[in-house]
Amino acid sequence: MTVQPIDGWRFFVKGGKMDCVVDLEHGKCDCGVYAVEKIPCSHAIAAGTSAGLHISTLVCPVYSKDFLFAGYSENIYPCVGQQVEEHTCFPLDVKRGPKRQKKSRWQSWLELSRMRGRKPLSNTGFIDAQNARKLAIRNHNVRNYVDNLQVTKGHCTEDFPDYL
Repeated sequence: MTVQPIDGWRFFVKGGKMDCVVDLEHGKCDCGVYAVEKIPCSHAIAAGTSAGLHISTLVCPVYSKDFLFAGYSENIYPCVGQQVEEHTCFPLDVKRGPKRQKKSRWQSWLELSRMRGRKPLSNTGFIDAQNARKLAIRNHNVRNYVDNLQVTKGHCTEDFPDYL
C-alpha cells in the first residue's frame, strides 16, 4: 500500500480493496472498520507505520490489560433483594454417546469408491484429456467395426483388429 500524508494526522492510503483516507487522531478510516471495531484496519496500520507510530498506540485503550483488570478489580455483588444460595459449582459433565466418533477428515477418492462398492476409474481418480481421446477413438472404431461386420453361418468374415 502506498501512503501519502495529507496533514499531521490524516493520510491517503492507496491499495488494498479500496483507497481510503485515514484519520489517526479520531480513529477513523473510509472503510469503516477502524471506527466500528476500534482496532486499526490495514489502511490505518499502513498510515501509522509511515508516520512512525507503534501499532499498539492505534488500538483503543478499552482493549488493554489495564481496562480488563480494572473491570474485575472490585467485588461483584448480586442485585438487592435477590436470594443467593451458597454451594459449590462444578463444570457440566460432557457425555459422549456409545458410538464411535464420526470421522472429521475429507476422504480420498479411493476410500469413497470403496465405501460405495465401485471400482475407481483410474489410479488418479479422473480420466485426463489424452486418455479420454483414446477411449473415444477406440469406442468409435468398435462401433464402426460392428456396423460393418458381416455374419455368415455364425462366423465372421473378418478378423477382429488388434485394438479390441
